[in-house]
Amino acid sequence: MKLFKTHRKLAVSSLALVVAIMAGGAAYAYLTAGGTGAGSATVGSVADLSITQVGAGYDSLITSNAYVQDQCLSCAGPMTEFGNDIDLAAGSGQLSDVVVALRNWGDAIPGASLTFNIYDPSNLTTPIATDTQSFNIPVATVDVADAWSPTSVPSVYNAIFDFSSQDITLPTNVVYGISYAAVGNLNNLNIALSSSATDLSAGQDQYPGNVWVLSGVADPISTSGDANSCGNAVSVPGSFSAEYIWCGFNSNNPGAYGTTNGEGADIPAVEFNVVGGAIPTLFPNDPPQNIGYAITNTGAAQQVNSVSVAVAFDPATNFVESTAGNTATDVAGCYVQWFQINNTPEAVNYQVPQNSTTIFGTAMQATVGVGSELSIQMLNGTPGNPQNQDDCEGHTLALVFTSN
Repeated sequence: MKLFKTHRKLAVSSLALVVAIMAGGAAYAYLTAGGTGAGSATVGSVADLSITQVGAGYDSLITSNAYVQDQCLSCAGPMTEFGNDIDLAAGSGQLSDVVVALRNWGDAIPGASLTFNIYDPSNLTTPIATDTQSFNIPVATVDVADAWSPTSVPSVYNAIFDFSSQDITLPTNVVYGISYAAVGNLNNLNIALSSSATDLSAGQDQYPGNVWVLSGVADPISTSGDANSCGNAVSVPGSFSAEYIWCGFNSNNPGAYGTTNGEGADIPAVEFNVVGGAIPTLFPNDPPQNIGYAITNTGAAQQVNSVSVAVAFDPATNFVESTAGNTATDVAGCYVQWFQINNTPEAVNYQVPQNSTTIFGTAMQATVGVGSELSIQMLNGTPGNPQNQDDCEGHTLALVFTSN
């Protein structure tokens, strides 16, 4: 605050000067007066939060884990990186996490270090995103159905790479690669294979009949005994490049690359979870599917206490809706009570920062016991009353998210 001297009344000012002189000149005279004024401060306004589902932008996993084939890295050349060239589904947003299915044919492997790289197809030397994690791979089991000839049955393990904190939105077309360090007995650890012809539920295989490998030999797939050599002209030793696998039937390894059942369709079993992605397809009595979500805040920081999710339905008929609030999208004969949402509402207790998107409910978060445990499952009719649910087949049901 500034103090201003007042000279509004000349006579008073002169009298003050006389007094000061009489006192020997040791003081400065001033007058005081009361005052009034006004100021202001602005409280920021908060925008509505938007909640977007997190799900698969690309998915070649087999949900039942019924894999029949896999690819060894350490035994193929050795092959030091293995992957594919893929297209993400339209509308895929920020990357949440990536899941890779592994099959272990031997002893447990504690602390197996794996790296997941994502590349722009124009530059396969410098990843646009990468994540390294350590995993404890469970031991294989033994099939004792034939006591005379027991065989190893591989354990299946879903390795989850968490990209949610990297704030990455991928281009539609990417190449990915999986590699791992030499920790423990990795000769028995393989990448599970699925089929681009039958198991690809989201996204696309950009070049069917090819996988991407990094190896010191020209034909590592054939070198490992997984397929017949078929002149891999596009494979470049020492670089991460395409390996042609559409080779024809291999009588030495039924079920491998190039069999007559979907020739050349084998691809790594991988899932990319993104903001705006899809929940895996629901079937009656299947295990619950995780519901991930992202909260976007375009205003000031806001506290979110909980998030709820519900299946949209027409209250007049109890039919589920494909578009929330639009009864014209009723799925006739498909009832809301056939679908169960678990763990709603979910406590969040998180302050969403200003101008940010925060991802909750990724596979990684669910694994470590934080973040979302919301899930959805399709019941076999109403509880205790199995019913024909053909009217739901092939349809989409809308989910409604709310927060407070």
